[in-house]
Amino acid sequence: MISAKPLPFPKYVPPKLWKKPKQRPLGRAKSVTLAAGFSCNDGVVICADTEMSIPGFVKYPESKIRVYSKLKTKPVFTFAGDTNFCGMYMHRIAKTIRDNESKKLGQLEQAILDEARAIHTEYSTDDYEQCSTLIMSLWWPSIKRRYLYELSRGVANCIKGVSCCGTGVAVTTGMMRELFSAHLSTQEVTLLAIYFLAEAKAYGDGVGKDSEVIVLHNSGSIEYFREHPCSLEIKEIEEDYLILKRHLKPILAALSNVSITPEAFADKLRDFSMLISAHKNKRQATYESLEKWWYRLDDDDGYEIEEDDITL
Repeated sequence: MISAKPLPFPKYVPPKLWKKPKQRPLGRAKSVTLAAGFSCNDGVVICADTEMSIPGFVKYPESKIRVYSKLKTKPVFTFAGDTNFCGMYMHRIAKTIRDNESKKLGQLEQAILDEARAIHTEYSTDDYEQCSTLIMSLWWPSIKRRYLYELSRGVANCIKGVSCCGTGVAVTTGMMRELFSAHLSTQEVTLLAIYFLAEAKAYGDGVGKDSEVIVLHNSGSIEYFREHPCSLEIKEIEEDYLILKRHLKPILAALSNVSITPEAFADKLRDFSMLISAHKNKRQATYESLEKWWYRLDDDDGYEIEEDDITL
């Protein structure tokens, strides 16, 4: 009888020593955002969302607009990219403006370009420099005009229309090209900017929190939206935009549908007009009642309401 070959004794494997897991390094704060500037017929509009993030860890609200109102040319910045790098970038450009703003406009622009090139040369091998962009506006007092610039990778370009940067650009570029015109006023573009930001916050990666809009007039004045305490808030305007889009759906679906009779399409248009008009009238009535209350307080017993007395 042939006996079976015995199985080999299992090889001893010593237990692995416990090792402390490697800690994931904390990333740098980034502004993956929508920041934009619009050159209008009476000034410049600057806007941005307020969501900052450290990828993989946390996101938090913070303003992305910087105003240097004490300088003669009143530069205003917004940005997208690495927060620390953009902060250094804006500080160095602001110092360059301070040291050269007594010169002619062309000389000041050349000084800004030289500083932008120096920064690019110094940091060109770093990833955060390649993904960071500044949008800047300068006021030239002698001719009372606002200029818009875009600074990125050693280039400072004067913009005649729109400058936008950040992850929200992919969502809103087409909308901006269709709706914006340099012939529009800053008041009209302010409302469009709120719509653009609402679209970017709805569909753009890393775009969120509250929206900021600042209006820079050719006269040199700087207006933070909303200036009048009775005006609509940005969130209310965003709500109006969403309501308009929701009621516009059946109109778009029926516009090129030849199976729908002209009478049925006219009924849809009538319903759309009634719904939007009713919402508009409600907003208008609220604004007018608040305005009357405001001026009644202003005239009561000679008491004059100051801006600091109302929490905006």
